[in-house]
Amino acid sequence: EITARKLDQRALEQCSAELPYHERDLHAVLNSVSSMIGYWDRTLRNRFANHAYRDWFGVDPATIPGKHIREVIGEERYRLNLPYIEAALSGVAQQFERAIPSPDGRSVRYALARYLPDSVDGEVRGFFVEVVDVTSIKSSEQALQRAQEVGRVGSCLDLQADLAGGQ
Repeated sequence: EITARKLDQRALEQCSAELPYHERDLHAVLNSVSSMIGYWDRTLRNRFANHAYRDWFGVDPATIPGKHIREVIGEERYRLNLPYIEAALSGVAQQFERAIPSPDGRSVRYALARYLPDSVDGEVRGFFVEVVDVTSIKSSEQALQRAQEVGRVGSCLDLQADLAGGQ
């Protein structure tokens, strides 16, 4: 298995070395960000997936190009995301939140996803995907909500109404 990984890594490095400098630089930048960034064509086949796909889905990004989106994100998430996919392919940018289980199933990460249509001369050729981890924000929101429930603290308007009614 290690030998196969080394061979895959060498093949990937060789392919990268053959790219023009600006493409290599772009790949390096895209692979260094923690957000998932990818591109899916009209047939829903992947053309690019950065390294973050490994963290989110447990899939080696070098194996993703050419795969159908369903093969990468799974049937259930595919069905949930299909309305957003169809809208993006019709030329309308999409933004939505989604809970995504970790590859080992032990935890859930919360994501803010954006699907950005790729249009050339009015024809949508596919869409770009950007998925940002918003787990820490969601966790803070949930902790605040629990604290409000435990402390029976409402909104500022509720507090103002209570103060006004008590006078």
